[in-house]
Amino acid sequence: VFRPFGLVEYASAKIFELASIFGLISFLINTLFEIILLEIRQKYLQIETWLTKDAILKIIGSINEETFIPGKSDLDVLLIIDLEDDEVTPEKFYDDIRYLLETKYNFNLKASKPGFIIQDFNDIIIEYTPCIKKEDHGYKIVGKSNDWLTIYPDLHHDYFNKIHQHSGFVFYKMYKTIKKWKYEEKIEVASFYLQIILAKTFQLIQSEEDISYDAVFKEFFIALLESKLKPIDDPLNKLNPIPANMDGIQRNYDTQIIKQVKYYDERNEANKKTKKV
Repeated sequence: VFRPFGLVEYASAKIFELASIFGLISFLINTLFEIILLEIRQKYLQIETWLTKDAILKIIGSINEETFIPGKSDLDVLLIIDLEDDEVTPEKFYDDIRYLLETKYNFNLKASKPGFIIQDFNDIIIEYTPCIKKEDHGYKIVGKSNDWLTIYPDLHHDYFNKIHQHSGFVFYKMYKTIKKWKYEEKIEVASFYLQIILAKTFQLIQSEEDISYDAVFKEFFIALLESKLKPIDDPLNKLNPIPANMDGIQRNYDTQIIKQVKYYDERNEANKKTKKV
């Protein structure tokens, strides 16, 4: 089990965090989002599909992992439609759901396959993705080429939760720090891509019990640099190699990444010297 500090130190840090002003603000923000989520659920669950089938709302992504960053993160919502993918073509499925939302429910939509971007709830951007649930824990969504693609958000969430537990419950906190860096530096790399690299970093160092946050961050940025932002393998072997971004444009952020490697290397070395003293 990865433990950057002892159990007592970790518990004390958590208590201090909860008692701090930051903790209070976080609590208020989370409460606000719970209210908004309730509003979303109530509105979306009233939707009738064009086949008059039942629909199930499912919130996925950062809001479930407490890595949601207000003003930056999208709220990811699946609308699960109860039918088989051979009952309808991907293009018709997508177009008819869009028509329903625009005409019957007056949503202001921006088409962005596989989903729709909706900004109707207190300026929070919602990415709403219609899908069909499969028996292997997968969900069929419409790809950019109007074909069926399968995603596995539940399985990947379970995978990241296990990494989080084995990390001493710091994985999501560190992932959120990386996401903040991404937004501040305007790094156009998919958050899912970064999350997988961080998870693999933890798996590589899981046998080292006395390793600091800074050392893990350093190893993460080294791995990100070595990836050259090329597609990486899905750790669950369910998806095709995962691209760094969806537009296919090859970008270079070596300067920003190397800066982070040096920053965390210096912090880690300073911490080592402090411990020796």
